[in-house]
Amino acid sequence: MTIASKDYKGKANTDAILRVDNIHDVSAAYYCNSFILNGRNCYLGSLGEWIEAHKNVNEVNLCIQAINGSPIYPGDSWSSTIYDFDTAWLFSWGNGKTGRNLKQNNANVCPFAPL
Repeated sequence: MTIASKDYKGKANTDAILRVDNIHDVSAAYYCNSFILNGRNCYLGSLGEWIEAHKNVNEVNLCIQAINGSPIYPGDSWSSTIYDFDTAWLFSWGNGKTGRNLKQNNANVCPFAPL
């Protein structure tokens, strides 16, 4: 298990990314932060939060269905966990695997709701 998989600070990570990101309108963090649920901004989940959510995949899917939401895309999605200046961690909802990708590349985005 990597250090990255123990990162549960998605909200703090998102806030930090927004402070230094100079391309707000196209970043995954900005996209997630633009969603508001119960008066609070959503955030880009960290790698550890993705892994924990996936451990409860059936319950998460039932909750999404209960609010008529769209299912989480089974492919790679960005996390807020940064590997280095150019690279961030991805999580695959379909198989639970993790990987890294250049930040300039495309991947899916799924906002996490603050609790």
